[in-house]
Amino acid sequence: VYEEIKKIPEIAQVQDYKINYDNGIFVCKKKSDLNAEGGFYENMLDMEQEIDGQKQCLYNVILVTTDNMNILAGSYDEQKDGRAAIIDGELAETLNLRIGDTFTLYDEQLVGNGSADGCTSAEVTILDTWNIVLSENHLGGNLIIVDPITAGLFSGSLHRQVVNVWDSNDSGAGCESELEQISQDYGYSFHSAERQIQKYVQSDKNQKAMHCFFIIVLVLTGLITYFNTVFTNLLDCRNDFSVMHKIGIRKAEMYWMSVKEGIKQGTAAAAAVGAVQAVLCIGGFCRFHALFAVTDAGIILAGVLFPVLILSYLLQKM
Repeated sequence: VYEEIKKIPEIAQVQDYKINYDNGIFVCKKKSDLNAEGGFYENMLDMEQEIDGQKQCLYNVILVTTDNMNILAGSYDEQKDGRAAIIDGELAETLNLRIGDTFTLYDEQLVGNGSADGCTSAEVTILDTWNIVLSENHLGGNLIIVDPITAGLFSGSLHRQVVNVWDSNDSGAGCESELEQISQDYGYSFHSAERQIQKYVQSDKNQKAMHCFFIIVLVLTGLITYFNTVFTNLLDCRNDFSVMHKIGIRKAEMYWMSVKEGIKQGTAAAAAVGAVQAVLCIGGFCRFHALFAVTDAGIILAGVLFPVLILSYLLQKM
């Protein structure tokens, strides 16, 4: 497949990856040596166990190898650098490692024996750290790209091949059709990055539309409920308003009484909603923006206007 793809004239670059799913490969480090702010800290704590008489935190990784390491890391020299790896930035942060640092890979016997003795292991140097995305199904912090020599130490029988292909800008749909035909002939699955990005963009738009829809439904439900409550309360007070009018209290004073009550209710509702907004912002679920301020102002405004409008309607009926 790799050779067939390279024959297509519109192809600008091809990168072939071999992913080893057969063996369990682990990185191992003490809890005190980890960065608690790292994205994989909790995952490593969940796999804490005793190794050679000491508590160690483990993380299961999947090895990926390619014959073109120098394309991924331009500074790589097989003779000079030897065993090397490219790992996820979040994993490197969790392990407190930087470019140029070394770490050790162990096979699954480390877990079974509870000791590093007798295990297949390899010390590798970090060439680079970035978000590893090989395909839509092969991505994430548990992928580590290593040189072929290191991968050969942990070789197994269960592998998967991923081929990343870059075409020239003016190749059009012809290149895609040829790649799809090769995929069908050899039993591969073909995914166009451009199509996938369009799907993600459309999915993001659909999610935003659904969020807006539910927000509108909730707002309308709250307004209708509040309007019904205020209307019922004022309707029960019709006789009181009639008596106040007869004893000389002007309509303007009645309106002002309703406005003050509405301000109290609107402020209380806005405070409750504001507390929820603050919790969401502190929890990192969202950031405070103008929509929150507009919502709070709308609640207070509704609290003021609804009683005035309803009272005006009742006074006209009276």
